[in-house]
Amino acid sequence: LNIGTKLFILYFLVSSTLVWAFAHRTSIESAKEVMVEVATMFSKIASQNIIDNEIDLTTFGGIIFDYFQSPHG
Repeated sequence: LNIGTKLFILYFLVSSTLVWAFAHRTSIESAKEVMVEVATMFSKIASQNIIDNEIDLTTFGGIIFDYFQSPHG
């Protein structure tokens, strides 16, 4: 292999590694944000379905089931 090919391979490896690291970090951060948002939403729903200091699991379970059955976009 000549020097140009070696430099191209090195450039490709370095740039691919940087792109992968950035994409991986971004996807992990996005997943964390989604989990926090869903947990916050579920806690608000649960707090609105409290009867006699207990969560009404029938209503809460139905809301959760409907949430996961509907398409999200």
